[in-house]
Amino acid sequence: MRALAVIASVAAVAVFTMSAEAAPKAAQKTNKSETAAPASLPLVVPVGVTFSSVVFKINPDSQSAAAADIPLLRSQGVPVYADANGKTLYTFEKDDTPGVSKCTGECATAWPPFLAGADAKDDGEWTIVTRDGGAKQWAWKGKPLYTFAQDTQPGDAKGQDVMKMWKAAVYEPMMKLAASPGIGVRETFSVDGQVLTDKDGMTLYMSDADKTNISLCDTACARTWVPVAAPRLGVPVGDFSIAERPDGMKQWAYKGKPLYTYAGDVRRGDANGARVSPKWHQAMVVRYFLPPDVDVRMHDKHGPMLATASGMTLYARDNHRFTLAGGSHDDRNALRGEPGVGRKIGVKGCEGECLAEWTPLKATAASQPWGEWNVVTRPDGSHQWAYRGFPLYTYTGDKKPGDAVGHDVYQLTSGNNGLFWRVALP
Repeated sequence: MRALAVIASVAAVAVFTMSAEAAPKAAQKTNKSETAAPASLPLVVPVGVTFSSVVFKINPDSQSAAAADIPLLRSQGVPVYADANGKTLYTFEKDDTPGVSKCTGECATAWPPFLAGADAKDDGEWTIVTRDGGAKQWAWKGKPLYTFAQDTQPGDAKGQDVMKMWKAAVYEPMMKLAASPGIGVRETFSVDGQVLTDKDGMTLYMSDADKTNISLCDTACARTWVPVAAPRLGVPVGDFSIAERPDGMKQWAYKGKPLYTYAGDVRRGDANGARVSPKWHQAMVVRYFLPPDVDVRMHDKHGPMLATASGMTLYARDNHRFTLAGGSHDDRNALRGEPGVGRKIGVKGCEGECLAEWTPLKATAASQPWGEWNVVTRPDGSHQWAYRGFPLYTYTGDKKPGDAVGHDVYQLTSGNNGLFWRVALP
């Protein structure tokens, strides 16, 4: 590891790494076969639909008030659905007949329809509308989707409330499930889906050993796998039913599978039970896209972080500001970064000599934007995966899976401002 460089002049360009004592221990693999979302689960968005973050005030009368406080997308502003280029998607109030778009002619020039591919199919709340002329258009919850011609970049939402008829398609988690009291939904640490939680936000699990609405987890088992108790007079709600237990108590079940918490989980977001036994799984309700060459590793210092399928740490290049007061050297938004910053830096964040040490995470020419994953094109025409707007790289200084030597490598570019490399956190 290179020695820690001392910055004598903020005007000079300096590159340095953390001291040896900050070097993290090897990461543990999060095996996809143990934690990955089942392929049978619906995808939260179809291919070509991404997420963006916009700033506007939600009108509780027309938009979900719950969407104003969504912990799933870690970004400022209101999370919305967007097209492959990050442009905000909108619905039109006059589209009041399911499966029919009333925005044609001049309207469609100002509000271009969000077209679907020729092989696109209905997927849950995402359905296909056939326009006059035969073109296929995506609809969400029965409402055809459009972009706005005056939006020029990701994060724009100039079409919000135009003529009181146009509304941004605000992203909402799976809170629309007819849920039992005290059961919610959140993202998994493995970034590939959403999982059911109890009233305290703890991950819920299912067992392959159980039968439909019958728990076979006896008293000894229940010390480790704690049943989610249902009221004695509880009644089924939507996909939630009441399961019978060997001890006679009532237990909540989702789609017939009894629900449990795991005694080894201590914090919200923990999913330690997913690696205990192949028969125990997180109670997942929807899945996200994850590129086939990307995995998630648990790291002693960084927690869950993105890695290649072979376990090599993935990095993003972000902005930072060096401040002498108090010895602080960053204002880095909890190391996850803002998508708009990542898009602005783009592939220019690592060109020329930089590529001798930092290797782009390659995407194929056929790869498509999906969810929080985008494809960027490098100057040589090659394609690279970007997560939440930040192009991803591996580092030649990492010699084995779990190494994260490239974390906190800085470069001052002007004054107190510059760039730094960070592990890519989900």
